[in-house]
Amino acid sequence: MNSTPVVSLQDLEVIFKSKQGFIDQYILRKKKLVHAVDGLSLDIYPGEIVSLVGESGSGKTTTNRASHPAAHPRHIGRSAL
Repeated sequence: MNSTPVVSLQDLEVIFKSKQGFIDQYILRKKKLVHAVDGLSLDIYPGEIVSLVGESGSGKTTTNRASHPAAHPRHIGRSAL
């Protein structure tokens, strides 16, 4: 069995800018950030089956997209495929 992971995520963090009102954005210059994924580490080895399960809005799709950095390069952290 190969001990090298086929997917490796280390300290994955994905932050989005949130839409906000005119006054907050242009008058008060507030920036609202949403931490979609914060500090996730995950290794997937050959032959393993992984399922991400969680409530709506918990970051499942965002984690999947961030694990494919060539297709979705908007994340902070290290990933290896």
